Parts: sequence; C-alpha cells; structure tokens
Amino acid sequence: MQLTQRIQPVLVSLLAVSSLLPLQLLIFGDDALVLQGQLAGIMYTMILIAFFAGAQWNNAITHKKLFVHITSLALAIIPWFMILARRRYNEEFLWGIMAAEMSAILVIDWIFFRRHYPTWYFLLRNLTTIILAVSIVFICLRKASIH
Repeated sequence: MQLTQRIQPVLVSLLAVSSLLPLQLLIFGDDALVLQGQLAGIMYTMILIAFFAGAQWNNAITHKKLFVHITSLALAIIPWFMILARRRYNEEFLWGIMAAEMSAILVIDWIFFRRHYPTWYFLLRNLTTIILAVSIVFICLRKASIH
C-alpha cells in the first residue's frame, strides 16, 4: 500500500503531462500537419476541458456548490457550440476560448476545491494548465508564421 501511494502521483503526473503531447504536434509538426490539424487540436482540447469540467461537476455535487455546478456545465458545453459556429470565428479565437476556459476551471478549483485535492495533484493541475496555455500561444504563433 505504501508503494502504491508513492507511485500514484508519479504515474498520474506522467500520464497527465503525456496527454498534452498531441498538441505539441501542432507546434513542432510540419506545415501541412499544423494547418490541417487545427480543428483536431481544438477538439482534443475540448475533451480536456470536458474532463476537468466533469471533475468540477462531481465536486460541486459532493460539496454542494451550486455556482460551480452551473459553471462546470456551462464550461463543458460552450466549446461544443463554438465548434458549431466555427465558420463565424477564426481558429485563433477558438483557441483563445479554450485557453480562457482552462484558466477559468483552474481559478474555480483554486477558489472552491484546492483544500480538497492532494497537494501533488493540485500542483499537477497548475502545471498542466500552464503548459496547455503556453502550447495554445505557440500553436497560434506557429500557424501565423506559416501564413
């Protein structure tokens, strides 16, 4: 049991950071991959948002936080409507929405739940959110450099 408690943070951290690797293809891939992969990258980021918003939804129910219950549902749904309206918005705008949503999820976690998470997990959430936000900036810069 003691070994499992020490391995879990390392294993979860490796998997969490590895989950951001597909987005790195949109930074370091060839020009065709960067241009053609924008929608796939946005949709992958939407999955990450849905995952973290879903975790908040569960915490909102457990800790009876109505505000978080509502915001977690809204944060999970907004990206899907943005994809439907993507003809009206450029990809950089969609990326910006994704970065804002991930930041909002982290701020909500900071305000309502940081005491409920193990310290290692909350540090990991901060790190992955920062890496994601920086990746989004570089994806947009990379795409702009191709045009």
